[in-house]
Amino acid sequence: MCILYKVLGERMSVEFIRRLIDEYSREVDFVDVRLQRNRGLILGTENGSLRRVQSFAGEGLGIRLLKDGCWGIGSTDILDKSSIEGAFKRAFSMVNVLASRSPSKLALSEEKIYEDVCEYKVKVPFENVSFEEKKDLIVTSDREMRKTDARIVGSYVNYIEMFIEKVYLSSEGANIIQRIPSVFLMFQAIAREGVNLQSYFDIIGGHYGYEKVEETDVMKIAIDTARKAIEMLKAETIKGGEMVVVMDGRVTGTFAHEVFGHAAEADNVLGAKSFLSGLIGKKIGSDVISIVDDATVPNAYGSYFYDDEGVPAQRKVLLDKGILRGYLHNRETAAKIGVKSTGNGRAQDYARRVYVRMSNTFVAPGDWSFEEMIGDVNYGVYVEGVAGGMEDPVGGGFQVNALRAWLIEKGEFTKLLKAVSISGRALDILKNVDAVGKELTLEPGSCGKGYAGDMVPVTTGGPPIRVRKMVVGLAR
Repeated sequence: MCILYKVLGERMSVEFIRRLIDEYSREVDFVDVRLQRNRGLILGTENGSLRRVQSFAGEGLGIRLLKDGCWGIGSTDILDKSSIEGAFKRAFSMVNVLASRSPSKLALSEEKIYEDVCEYKVKVPFENVSFEEKKDLIVTSDREMRKTDARIVGSYVNYIEMFIEKVYLSSEGANIIQRIPSVFLMFQAIAREGVNLQSYFDIIGGHYGYEKVEETDVMKIAIDTARKAIEMLKAETIKGGEMVVVMDGRVTGTFAHEVFGHAAEADNVLGAKSFLSGLIGKKIGSDVISIVDDATVPNAYGSYFYDDEGVPAQRKVLLDKGILRGYLHNRETAAKIGVKSTGNGRAQDYARRVYVRMSNTFVAPGDWSFEEMIGDVNYGVYVEGVAGGMEDPVGGGFQVNALRAWLIEKGEFTKLLKAVSISGRALDILKNVDAVGKELTLEPGSCGKGYAGDMVPVTTGGPPIRVRKMVVGLAR
C-alpha cells in the first residue's frame, strides 16, 4: 500500500478527497489534487570532519480548480479533513474571483487518463544501511582526499538520500501513484600553492537505493577529485581568440539544457522568451547534431513515470539532425498551440505551480571516437566540466567557464589550461558542430524556473562534440 494512502487511512478515507473532487467538479471545469510525502537524510563533511547531519520529512496536498479559463489554487501541509476542506474552499474562492475579472482564458489539452502504480525498484533500501556506515563512508572519503597531497587545503563530501511518494488525482478519473528514491554523493577538493588556488568537483547519483553507493568505487572518485585539483595548480593560460572547441559531455549538456532546452520550453516560446520561436521545421543546426529530452531514461535523476498533470513520461527528439521538430509542453501550452502534452508539466512540490520543465536533456550520441575527434584538430581547446557561466535562451547567447581545459596542437593535448571560457551564439554553435562522439555522459542536477526559482530534478549531458569555431577567452 502507498504510504500516503496508509497515512490518510489513519485519519480519513481517501474517498473523502475523491468526494471533494466530485463535489467541486460540479461547479468548475476541472479539478486535480497532488499529494506528496518526502523523507530523507543529508550528511556533509568539511576537511575530514562531519559537519552536517539533517533528516527531513514532510507531507502535503495541493489543489487546482479550473473555471472559465482561470486557475484557483490551494494547499495544506496538514492532512486532516478540516485542513483539506479549507484548501478546497480557498481554491474555489480564488477561482471565482479570477474568473469574473481575468481576460486571460486558458484551456487544457485532451489527454488519455491513467490509473497506475509505479516505482523505481531498489536493491538496497536506505533503511537497511546504518547511519554509522553512511557517516564513516563520507568521513573516510573526505580524509582520503586530504591525504592525497599536502596542498589540498579544502575537502568536502556530501551524501543525500531521498524517498518521495506522489499521488495524482483528477476529476477526469486519473489515479496515479509514483514512488521515487534518489541518492547522491558529491565531492569537492580545493588545492593551494602560494596564492594559486584551484578546485575540482564530481557527483554521482540518480533514482537508486543505497546500491548505487555500494556499486561505486567511492574512494577512487575522492582521490581522483583531489588529484585533478592538484593538477590544476600547474595549469597555464593561453591567448584567446576564435578557434576549434571540443566540449566534454558535461559542457555539451550545459549547452543542451541551459540554452537550447529552456528555449524549447513552450511557455518561453509563447512568452517571446525564446530564440527558437517560429523555427519548427527549420534547419538550424548541422546534420550531425540531435538534441533529446527523455523522461524515460532508466534511473536518471530527471526521469519520472508521469508528470505532475498525469501525462506519461516521453522521449522527445527536439532537434533531429539539425532540424527543429518541436517544443516541450504541459497541458496548457499544448492546448494553446493545438498539440498534445509532451509530459513536461512539472512542479517542485504539491504547493508549487506546474511549469513546462525539462527532464533529462542531452545531445544524442554520434559516430565519432574521441581519438578521431581530437586527432583532426590542428589548434584548439578541449573543455571539461562547468565552473560557471552565462546562458541566454532569449537571445541564444552561451558562455561557459570551464572547470579545466586542454590545449590541442596537431591532434594532441599539449598543455593543461585554467581560467578558460568559451562563448558564442547558439544558432552559430549548432551550425558549426562537425563531429559528435559515441560515449554519452549524464550528470544529475537541479533546475530553477519562475519568480520563486522553483527547483526540479534534471539530468544534463551528451557525448563530446566538436565545434569548428567558438570564441575562447579567459574566465574572470
